[in-house]
Amino acid sequence: MAPSIHTNRTRRTLAAAGLVLVVAVAVVIAADPFGGSSGSGGGVGDNATATSLATVTRKSLSSQTQVSGTLGYAGSSSIRVPSGTAPSAVSQAEQSVTNAEGMLQTARASLAADSEALAGHRATVHGDVMRDEPPARVADLACGPGWSSIAIARAYPLVSVDGFDLDADAIQAARHNAEEAGLADRVTFAIADASGPAVSGQYDLVTILEGLHDISRPVDALRVARGMLSESGCVIVADELVEDTFTAPASLEEQYHYGWSVVACLPGVMGDPDTAATGAVMRPATLRRYALDAGFRDVEVLPVKAELLRFYRLTP
Repeated sequence: MAPSIHTNRTRRTLAAAGLVLVVAVAVVIAADPFGGSSGSGGGVGDNATATSLATVTRKSLSSQTQVSGTLGYAGSSSIRVPSGTAPSAVSQAEQSVTNAEGMLQTARASLAADSEALAGHRATVHGDVMRDEPPARVADLACGPGWSSIAIARAYPLVSVDGFDLDADAIQAARHNAEEAGLADRVTFAIADASGPAVSGQYDLVTILEGLHDISRPVDALRVARGMLSESGCVIVADELVEDTFTAPASLEEQYHYGWSVVACLPGVMGDPDTAATGAVMRPATLRRYALDAGFRDVEVLPVKAELLRFYRLTP
């Protein structure tokens, strides 16, 4: 089975059921039912925790009895409160919903800035190659609806960008977006998984922006990305800005990412029997291990300021 580069970039919008799971997981993590031990960051410990949280959440939700009291949420029908819930617990749940809504608003507000961050730090991220003649070539893996590809092309008028994603609907939307932006002559899109781009040594830059943790076999995908590079090229990965190591109780931001792991990221890759099951909480040590296993020589955390993302440069 080929490693998938599909990533669901529409997962920023919370449905009511997803919000219930996020709040439930946040409460479970904050209570630290697993003993509050610290790990060495990323990998098996966090994945086991996330899997356990998924089981706890499913059992909790399936065993609840519904009562007339609800916690209202704009755009949803209602969020039911289990019978026998103490007033203090209801108040805590309401506050958790408010916190989740606030983080959603923050995430939406920062989407444009995050998608532009790579292009905005020209000198740091391969800037000279991107500005100079001959025109540079960029491959954007797991491009989704193409906003990152379009942002790069806008910032660097000389480059051409090829976006790849497994989702046919996302690629159709990306092509429409490139047309609307007037960049279809320099930005192209193709439906392909991580083994699909049948090119080698042709790109000055390969990007994987908020997609690596959603790939079932990230080492394989990084190995393919390395093979796509020209002699002087590099890979830029942007992924969730999480803590360097596991801590308990987790911060609100960490709870947010764990919630998305349970709701979307892990379920999306668990169908592959050889999945790495990374999840949204991919710590720097985990990415470094993936990169080294894929044959990269060095991994550098870049000084790019983006509220929800951390940027890495992988050098072959």
